[in-house]
Amino acid sequence: LTKTQKVSYTSTGYFVVDLDNITKDNIIQDTENKTITIRINHAYLQSIDIDPEKIVIGEVKESLLARGDIELTVKDYNAIEKELRNRLEEKFNTAENGQVADATALRMVKEVYEPVVKAVDKEYSVVVEFK
Repeated sequence: LTKTQKVSYTSTGYFVVDLDNITKDNIIQDTENKTITIRINHAYLQSIDIDPEKIVIGEVKESLLARGDIELTVKDYNAIEKELRNRLEEKFNTAENGQVADATALRMVKEVYEPVVKAVDKEYSVVVEFK
């Protein structure tokens, strides 16, 4: 006596780098090579957003003795959403996604700080690396 229903969704995972914890110990000036090295933490998965506009609910598939719509309680919906978020976190929080997020973080932090450094001394460049 089972009924099934396929639900498709679109979601976005947001990886971030916390720049608030950069201290003077994380900024290294090399006067000989004219570089400023900024040491940052690795990117981490901060949040996952499920786009409610793109949720597609399929038809109910019934068995021989199970007929009618699937009726869910608020508790059922909450359990489904929790399971969905756990599955999404596993999907997003992979080594491959972490590597992409880290590479993007290095590039973006350089793009943010290099103009500031160049405004002070055009001969200096910025290097960003992980702690």
